[in-house]
Amino acid sequence: MAKELPYFKFEPAEYLTKDISFCSLSAQGLFINICSYYWQRECKITKTQILRRFNYPDLLDELITENVLTIIGEEIKINFLYEQYYHILEDKKESSNKGIIGNLKRWNRPAYDRFINGEITLEEALLIPKPSPPDTLAIAKPSQIREDKIKEDKITIKSITSPPEGVAPLYFYIAKGFHNLFLKKGETKTLNNASLTKWVEDTRKIIEVDKVPISQLIAIKRYWEECESGTRGTDNFWFNTINSMSSFRKVDKDGVYHYDKITTSVKKWLNANPELQGEIFKIEQNLIAKSNGN
Repeated sequence: MAKELPYFKFEPAEYLTKDISFCSLSAQGLFINICSYYWQRECKITKTQILRRFNYPDLLDELITENVLTIIGEEIKINFLYEQYYHILEDKKESSNKGIIGNLKRWNRPAYDRFINGEITLEEALLIPKPSPPDTLAIAKPSQIREDKIKEDKITIKSITSPPEGVAPLYFYIAKGFHNLFLKKGETKTLNNASLTKWVEDTRKIIEVDKVPISQLIAIKRYWEECESGTRGTDNFWFNTINSMSSFRKVDKDGVYHYDKITTSVKKWLNANPELQGEIFKIEQNLIAKSNGN
């Protein structure tokens, strides 16, 4: 980590307005040291390891009490660093895959088409022999590129089980998870014809533009699963109302995002069931591992 990712992003404005600003200067100093240690260890560290390295239990408790650090069992999580680390890994994997998929598209179009349609995995596509003669795979003309774009837009998220070329796996799996959940309410023409490209792009905007944490989306989905199964004490109003990723980003007449209203009931549910925080953390870890091909 130290060689590959020697630094992380630090935004002074964020630092001065978040919970850390309410901590003592001593606790803030400890926090900066913990951030460096956490980053150097690939965002995997326990409370015991921190106390061995920095023997300031009172200051550590202060950071935890002020919600600057999250404790899941024995593990420590620093949200802004954890998400930075994932996005860096995701970008590296995506860049690598784009080169591989680009070569597949150029030299083995039949295997590429099967992969892009979700029929086979990338690994399986790479094992398929190249067609003969190879010179028949000419560079696509502008008209062909337009045709490919039209075909891409017509791909439905319902018909795809794994992320195709150019689609970020994380955003795909989040969008796919919500789509599968919405289908349980009953299939509709809109859901059946939902565009893969649009659902994934709307998910990207929720995370990158609206700055909604991945863990919050997981918590919403987990809560709505309880609503769908009829668990007592859940409020299914928003579950019955929302049927697409774009609906999260809609604003009511008072200028309040639907997402903000949805999280209100979810937070109440989590406060009443604190043990689910650990479950959501594990779901997030598994999702990230799956997106990275692990």
